[in-house]
Amino acid sequence: MKKLTLILIVIFNINSTIASEKKIVANVIFKNFTNEKFTSGEFKIFETGETFQINFMENFTVELPEKGKYQFSFYSNEYISYVYYPVKITEKKNIITIRLTELKSSNFKYENLSFYDYADLKMSDQVILEKINNKKLNFIIHGINNNTPENYSEFMEKFGIGFKTENCIVDPISFKKATENNKRIIEYLNKTYGNDWKNELPIKPFGFK
Repeated sequence: MKKLTLILIVIFNINSTIASEKKIVANVIFKNFTNEKFTSGEFKIFETGETFQINFMENFTVELPEKGKYQFSFYSNEYISYVYYPVKITEKKNIITIRLTELKSSNFKYENLSFYDYADLKMSDQVILEKINNKKLNFIIHGINNNTPENYSEFMEKFGIGFKTENCIVDPISFKKATENNKRIIEYLNKTYGNDWKNELPIKPFGFK
C-alpha cells in the first residue's frame, strides 16, 4: 500500500511539473503619452475569459496556460488605449505593451485597439462583435482634417463601427496597422452584409477597394 501511495505521489509531482512548465508568464508594460492622472482600467485576455481591474499604472504580469496566440485588450475611460503584443506569446516573446494617448484627440470615446506586433491583425468574428456591441471598433484614417465625415453618424448607428482620425504624418508601422485593422473590418462587413453596406460608407479608409 505504501509503495502504491509513493508511486501516486511521484506521478502527481511529474504531472504538476509538466503543467507548470507549460504555463507562460507575460509581462504587461505601460507607455503613457498623456498628462492625465491614471485612476483605473480593465485588462482582458479573450482566450481565458479573464478580466483584471487595474488601479495603478504599474507594470504587471499575467500567467497564460501555455505558449500560443492570444488576444488582449485594455479599456479606460480616461484614454484611448492601444495594445501591442507578439503574434505568438512564448518564453522569449512575452511583452504586452499598453500605449495610452489622449482621449480628446478622438471623435469617439471609449476606444481600444489591439494589434499583433509584426503580424497581420486577425480579430475573430466574436471579438469584432464584442467590440461593436461595446462601441470600441473603428475605421482608422490618417489626415489633416480631424472632423467626422458628413453623415458618418448614420453609418455608425446602423453598423456600430466608429471612425478615428490619426495624425496626417504616417509612419510605415502605423500605416500597416491601420490598413490591417480596416481590412479586417471590411472583411467582416462583407461576410455579414454582402457588398451593399459599401454604398453607405461616406469615406473610404485605408485598405478599402
